[in-house]
Amino acid sequence: MVVTEAERAYFHDYYLRHDGANRERRLPGAERLTKKCKQCGAIKMRCEFTVRESGLRKGHLAGYCKECRSLSQRAKYKLNHDGDPSFYRLYDWPRNLKRYYGITVDDYHRMLAEQGGGCAICGSRNPTNGSRLYKRIRRTVFDVDHDHKTGMVRGLLCTVCNRLVGLAKDDLTTAQNLVRYLSKGV
Repeated sequence: MVVTEAERAYFHDYYLRHDGANRERRLPGAERLTKKCKQCGAIKMRCEFTVRESGLRKGHLAGYCKECRSLSQRAKYKLNHDGDPSFYRLYDWPRNLKRYYGITVDDYHRMLAEQGGGCAICGSRNPTNGSRLYKRIRRTVFDVDHDHKTGMVRGLLCTVCNRLVGLAKDDLTTAQNLVRYLSKGV
C-alpha cells in the first residue's frame, strides 16, 4: 500500500486532534498510518479502525477493523435471535420494559388485568388491532403508553391507539378538538 506524503500529514493531524482525552498530545504510534487487524490479519489504514471511547485504552485504535467488528456483531446477533424465536420474549422484552419504562413483566401483566385484558382506550384484546406490519410478525404484546414529559406509565394500548395518542402529541386540547370534530358527524 502506497501512502502519499499528503495523506500521511492529513491522518497524522486528524488523529492528533480527534483522540478524545488525549487531544493536543502526541500519542505513541500516532505517526503509524496502518494497523494489523487481530481477526482478519490484514494491514489496513487507521481510518478503517474505530477509536475507543472508554476504558483504559481510551483514544487508542480498536483491535479489530470496522468490517470484522460488524461481521462478528452480526454473527452474535444471529446466533442469539435467529436460533430461538422466543428470544425477544424471554430476554429483550423484559429488559426493555425495565430500561425504558421502569416496570417489570409482573407490573405489565397486573396493568393488563386491571384494564380487563385489552387496550385502555378502545378495549380491543388484539395488540395489533389493524396494523399490517405487526400482524405479519405476529406481535403479541400491547404498547406501554407513558407521558413523555414525566416518564410516568399511563397504561397499555393497542398499536392504533398508541399511534393516535402519539399523533396528538400528548396534548389534551388536541384530543378534545378531535372529540368535538368527530361528534359533529357527517
